[in-house]
This record gives sequence, structure tokens and C-alpha cells, in this order.
Amino acid sequence: MIFSVLEEVDMVAVHSSTVGMDAIVYKRPLILIEQKNLENDNQVYKDSGLALIISSSDQLAEIVQGVAKSGFDFNEWNKRRKEFLNFHLANYNADAFLNFVKELRSF
Repeated sequence: MIFSVLEEVDMVAVHSSTVGMDAIVYKRPLILIEQKNLENDNQVYKDSGLALIISSSDQLAEIVQGVAKSGFDFNEWNKRRKEFLNFHLANYNADAFLNFVKELRSF
């Protein structure tokens, strides 16, 4: 299950996926991979400032190494994260979501 994976990782990289939203909910920094001539629906992540945007594997290595060396301003990111979730998930029921995840894990 993706939720088990999200509990074990430090950050998440996506091209175009709802896993980006899951990563934000699970407090995992998001790396957004953009490729020329491939459309994606990640403008919401770009606008929020929650995603580190890359377009090459070299940039991915730089970001991962940079975060490992100098850390990540988690306090600022988490402030943006809370604003993002308050805006996009205003009617989101966290308890219902967590109960749903628990049910999925029981299968």
C-alpha cells in the first residue's frame, strides 16, 4: 500500500500523480519531475511552493544531496503545507480518511 511506503520515506518524487497530495498529507517533502512535451496536472503543487521542481536526474541528485547536507526548512514548508491543506481540503475529514487507511491495511 502507498500509505505504508509514505510512512517509511523521507521525501517523494512524482511526475503527475495524486501521490503528491498523499505526500503532503503525510508531511513528506515533494519533488516534482517535469519533462518537456509531457503535460501534467501539478500546477497546484507549483503554486503552493510545496514542491521542489526538477527536470533532470542531475537536479534530482543535487536536491537529495542538498537536503541531506544542509537539511530542509521543515518549519516553513509545514506552514505552507497547513495553508495548502486548509484551502484544498476544507471539507476533508481526517478521521474518516485514517479509518479508511486502517481498513485498507486489514485486507
